[in-house]
Amino acid sequence: MIFYPEGYDWTNSPVIVYGRSVERRDSGIEGHVKFTVEDFKANGSPEHRASQVEPVELRDGSVVPVYRFDGDQWGNVEAGAYFLEEGTLNYLVFHARAEDNYQRYLGDFKAMIRSYENAFMVISPRDKDEFSLLVTMAEQHSSTEEGQSYESKAMGSLGPALANVARGCSSFFSIDDVKDFQAVFRISPMGNVAEVFTYPSHSMAACVIGMTGRGKFPPHDFPDYLLHLDMKFR
Repeated sequence: MIFYPEGYDWTNSPVIVYGRSVERRDSGIEGHVKFTVEDFKANGSPEHRASQVEPVELRDGSVVPVYRFDGDQWGNVEAGAYFLEEGTLNYLVFHARAEDNYQRYLGDFKAMIRSYENAFMVISPRDKDEFSLLVTMAEQHSSTEEGQSYESKAMGSLGPALANVARGCSSFFSIDDVKDFQAVFRISPMGNVAEVFTYPSHSMAACVIGMTGRGKFPPHDFPDYLLHLDMKFR
């Protein structure tokens, strides 16, 4: 994803912001920043350096560390905001062509940081017996007339997004890694997804459910509704 001010495009904007996500490692944010600086130095910017600047507080009270980067061979100024998630390090990079552009748009970058929310849902893996019990409970919900009616509505809201995400996830993996799986969504009365369980748990399941689990379902009158999906890929 790429952001730039209205009236410009990617090629002529004085500033851009882009987002990235990498696997979370033991070295954490400091290790990633160090690697970034060393990579610049090894590729023609021996004066490249990073300094930690004022962090930004999110709406939930958590604090996001921000680093400023100077000294690249082109005279650019950058800042990076880093968000540690369970399995990934997500970050936004603010790139300015000159110091005056950096200062002019820095407030907008901080506003973008404050708007951050992780849309990826972490799935809850279960062993075969535990998952079979959840499937049985889901079948009990869908066996009633009310349950069948709600399930039809729920699948109507999920179906198009699920198909698009499944195709997208399939394109990221080799044929051997595009594996079948089952999932059970626990849907609250307001239509929010409280939890998602999968069996078996693997990268394909994590990708598909991670990108659809935050979806909004229709509200219902059950204490919780368990929706069972059997995902098969051919």
